[in-house]
Amino acid sequence: GCICYVTTQRHKDAGLLKTCLIYYLVWVAFMHVAVLIIMLRSKLLLKETDRHEKWLRLELLRRDLQRAVYVFPLPYLWLYVRWLQQHLNHLRNDPYDCQECHQPMEKLGEKADDHYLDKGQLVEESLHSVDYDVWRCEKCNIQTVLNYTNMRSGMADCPSCRYKTYKCTKTVTKKHATTSKAGWGVRKYYCKACGFTHDYMFVIPRKSESSSSSSSSGSSFSSSSSSSSSWGGGSSGGGGAGSSW
Repeated sequence: GCICYVTTQRHKDAGLLKTCLIYYLVWVAFMHVAVLIIMLRSKLLLKETDRHEKWLRLELLRRDLQRAVYVFPLPYLWLYVRWLQQHLNHLRNDPYDCQECHQPMEKLGEKADDHYLDKGQLVEESLHSVDYDVWRCEKCNIQTVLNYTNMRSGMADCPSCRYKTYKCTKTVTKKHATTSKAGWGVRKYYCKACGFTHDYMFVIPRKSESSSSSSSSGSSFSSSSSSSSSWGGGSSGGGGAGSSW
C-alpha cells in the first residue's frame, strides 16, 4: 500500500511539473512575440523621424521594457533591451553633420557646453531633469543644442517659463476627511528657474466606516498626484480630484 501511494504521488508530481512547464513555454513564446511586434511597430512608426526624436521616443520604450526585464526575466527580452540601449547610445553620440559644410561636428564636454546654454537650461541640468548635448562646427561657427529628458526626474514643465524645473515643495492638509465629508488640501509648487509659484487644491476622499486613521492618511497621499493634471507638466492620476487656485 505504501509503495502504491509513493508511485501515485510521483505520477501526480510529474504531471504537475509537466503542466507548469507547458504553461511557462507558452508564456515565453507569447512574450517573445509581443517584443517582436513592439520592435516592428517602433521601426515603422519612427521611420520618418530624425535621430533626436527617435531617441526621445525609444528612451520611453526602453524605460518601460527595463522594468519588464525584472518582472519577466526572459533571455530574448533582456537581449532586446541591451540592443536598444546600444542603439540609443549610437543615436545620441554618433557625430552630427554640419548643415553648412556637411562635415562631422564635435560634441562638447559637460563644462564646455554650458557656454551655449541659457539660464533655464543650466538650471535643468543642475536639477538633472534635462541633459543637453551641444554639437559645434568650429569652421562654420555654428552649434546645435539637443535636449535629452531624464524620464525618472520628478520635475515638471513650468507653466510660466516652460523649463522642466517645476516641483511640489510643500503639501498642506487644510481639512481632514471624515466619514460624511471629503477633506481637502493644498500643494505648493515652485519653479527653480523663474521663481513662479502656484497653489493647487486636491481633494481627500471620504473615509469609509471601517477605515482607520492610518488608511485615511494613505488616501490623502494617493489623491495628491491628481493635481498635476491641472498644469499639464506631469502625469495625471490618483484617487482624488485636483484644481488650481
